[in-house]
Amino acid sequence: MAEPGIHQMPTCEDALAALNNGDRARCGELAVAILAQDPDNGLAHMLRDASLTDEWVALATAHCAAACRNSPLNPQAWVNRAMFYERVDRHDKALDCSRRALALDPLHIDALAVGTQNFRVNELFDEAIALAERLRQIAPDHPSGYTNAAIALQYLERYEEADPMFALATEMVEDRGPLDWEHFHSLLARQHFAEAWPKYETRFKPSVNSGVTDFPFDCPRWSGAGSDHVLVYGEQGLGDQIMFASAIADLQANCAQVTLAVHEILAGLFRASFPGVSVVTMPVDSGVRECADVLARAGAVRKVDSVLAIGSLMSRFRNRRDVFPGTPYLRPSEAARDFWRRRPDWAEGIRQVRGQRALRVGICWACNPSMGRFAGSMRARHKTMALAEMLRLVDIDGVVPVAITNVPLTAFEGGEAVAGRVIDISADLLSLDRTAAVLEQLDLLVTVDTGVAHLAGAMGVPVWILLNRRGDYRWGEWGAQSSYWYDSARLYWQDTLGDWTGLVDRVRQDLVRTVEQQRVGECA
Repeated sequence: MAEPGIHQMPTCEDALAALNNGDRARCGELAVAILAQDPDNGLAHMLRDASLTDEWVALATAHCAAACRNSPLNPQAWVNRAMFYERVDRHDKALDCSRRALALDPLHIDALAVGTQNFRVNELFDEAIALAERLRQIAPDHPSGYTNAAIALQYLERYEEADPMFALATEMVEDRGPLDWEHFHSLLARQHFAEAWPKYETRFKPSVNSGVTDFPFDCPRWSGAGSDHVLVYGEQGLGDQIMFASAIADLQANCAQVTLAVHEILAGLFRASFPGVSVVTMPVDSGVRECADVLARAGAVRKVDSVLAIGSLMSRFRNRRDVFPGTPYLRPSEAARDFWRRRPDWAEGIRQVRGQRALRVGICWACNPSMGRFAGSMRARHKTMALAEMLRLVDIDGVVPVAITNVPLTAFEGGEAVAGRVIDISADLLSLDRTAAVLEQLDLLVTVDTGVAHLAGAMGVPVWILLNRRGDYRWGEWGAQSSYWYDSARLYWQDTLGDWTGLVDRVRQDLVRTVEQQRVGECA
């Protein structure tokens, strides 16, 4: 086809050919020329959208909308708009567009490929599997029919089907990182540790939507051999770092010196808990300059010869069930203990109820909302219950409830109504060291899956962890009652996703029984 010249009007076929040849710039030029003559050309709007790079979000939005407005019966227009919404983390909007595309053409390959992804991300797993099966029938070489089926089957706990589907999917993709990351979760739940942890190492790959980013330390990674001085840095949430810190003692046995680089909220706790380890603070958004500063401070006396992300300790030291000790390894500092000793109001508040010693119960009902990340915020919503649900545990005679949260009770819906019934120490929970000093004064912590659950378990404090139906795989398969991470933990699971009421009913019954047992013990 001749190059469009000054006397030849470019066509959408020209722009599409340029796009298929990988020349997005030329595709964009031709699409702009077409739209200058025909502003309502839906296909040209589609091609202009396809030519734009990610930084042109506003312009892409306009062209996506125009393509669907001017070509409403073209399924590809709705597919493109779904893909755009995926890029900007509007997965609910992406799902709506996929539904429109599939309604127009149920056998449209791109609509099926994008649709099975949209349905799976929005946790409509059965529909995602059905679309993936249809896609495999008409396009057996398309990887989306395998990747999304594997992940959806795993979430439905159909592991015997999911595992072979993962194997097929990994043969069809160039970058297996995202699949390894997804497969890791069910392997961990099933305690296939030797298979799970190597897949966990993909979490830093740019293609993997894990929500964590590695830090740019200019230093070799620890190989697993002996080391004069290894620096271990925290690279995930506080609960993750607490959980993975269970292997610090194992690392110390292999290295002459160990330094921990963690957020300042963890520093005091880790200094008290690991007296043979140096602890330095590190900002969560550390770049090259900050990482160089951390290395300089850590190596002031002995040069750091290797570094390791704290989660990577697992692939070195936790590859069998029998190497999870489950015993306590964290404790608060004396300074944190002294802080609460100097608070007579706190001591008096937890001491007596109606002349008898009360059961001092910490409660936590909400976790970090993970704002800005769709997958993280969805998990947070699943893990968080309404304060009203947890409050059904505070009116039990013989229980003194303490809110274990650094957010004021009044900031939660219904919080003002229970002021005075629940001890609120949020203003003083400025570090996990102080939180630990509170936890060791409690008889029990009842909490959703969040950082304080790990803190209590790592201290050996009795903790009842309330899990949603699709609870984090680190706690094992649905229905597990104990944790291989923490001997002091008891697990409670929802029977149905979102049903906290039935779960809290069971917890309340057990809590009433525990109070009665304590009273019997006091009278004996």
